[in-house]
Amino acid sequence: MAFTLPFSSALTQLFAYLAVFSSLILFSKYGLTRIFREPLVQLTLGLWVLLSLSVFWSIAPLPELTEGWSKYRKLLFAIIFIFAVSRNPDCLWLPLKAFAASNGIIAFLACLVWLGVDQWRPPDSGIFFVGPASNPTIGRNHITQGAFQVMAASLSIGFALAARSVNVRVGWLSVGVLTLFTSLGLLQGRTGYLLAIVAAAALVLLLISVRRFKVAVLVGFAAFLLFSSIWQLSPNFGPRTIQAIQSIEKYSSGADPNADQGVRLQFYAAGLDIFLESPVLGNGVGSFAEAYSRLPNENADLQRSRAQPHSEYVNLMVQGGSLALALFLAIGGLALKQAWGGVDDKAKSPKDFSLAILVTLFWVGSAVNSYIWDLAEGHLLIIILGTVASRSILSKQVAPS
Repeated sequence: MAFTLPFSSALTQLFAYLAVFSSLILFSKYGLTRIFREPLVQLTLGLWVLLSLSVFWSIAPLPELTEGWSKYRKLLFAIIFIFAVSRNPDCLWLPLKAFAASNGIIAFLACLVWLGVDQWRPPDSGIFFVGPASNPTIGRNHITQGAFQVMAASLSIGFALAARSVNVRVGWLSVGVLTLFTSLGLLQGRTGYLLAIVAAAALVLLLISVRRFKVAVLVGFAAFLLFSSIWQLSPNFGPRTIQAIQSIEKYSSGADPNADQGVRLQFYAAGLDIFLESPVLGNGVGSFAEAYSRLPNENADLQRSRAQPHSEYVNLMVQGGSLALALFLAIGGLALKQAWGGVDDKAKSPKDFSLAILVTLFWVGSAVNSYIWDLAEGHLLIIILGTVASRSILSKQVAPS
């Protein structure tokens, strides 16, 4: 599943179900007791239970209610994944390595498209789409792929620095460079741009937190040079960023509320209004489209589109109220604490940095995209929670004497 995640929804779902069914075979009373003692599992289960119970007060029409509930069953899959990984300590980092390696292949193919070497390109179909040289996506849209490439870059650099073999280190470093170049230099996904900046800032802050001040300064300066260079050289990074800023200004001034990012901001403002009408339990799972369609003075085309709000925070606020939002924030906070904490500052490895940054990127990205609702990002959450929680469970086990 982790390997197919960057480029294929169909294969991701297929392997996800296979992983779930194969994990059920491993279930045991002791294993279940052990994982359900883990706070991260309890919070994840709590969010799933809340959204599942909300079917009883949801205002969503039956098809949208069913769709909404099915979107959040990935939370239950995450718990099953935690069980499977915690039973196999040697596989702890394997899913994230597969995810990063697959993104490296995607980045390589994107570079070939950019260079005009695309004889391998499959015929256009609704199953596997390859974008043009100006936006060389491979199998997914540029929003998802740009974000995944940045996440893979942060993981790959961590794996490279932690590797003992020179060949392995060079391999992972190559993946990191390729994926970062693809996201910032080739793709048009502004989520990727945002997450790259967040990743650099998070790395600097993490270095400062362990009192590696000189390294933090060097990393900050290197990141400044990198983004400045890409701003000047990339045909997408600068222009697309300026376009987003200008559209926000047009929305704020009322000149063009439907300009580019203005649509997102309309959804966010409307979501807040809906949330304030039912702030505790929300309007039930799958309810955003219906609640938005009932608002007066909103864009009629957007209301007819039955779209989701492009923000997991807004989506959860509307569906499950402040309780769902609090649980999601608690899951993110605890995941970050477990990814980064529990290891003495002097003993922290590059993998600790990468995992903490990955958690940060997921929860920041959730602010501008519906990361549990969306299929690809939601399955990445399964892997993230599975790795973080399993790592915590395994660290608590007493080593045999």
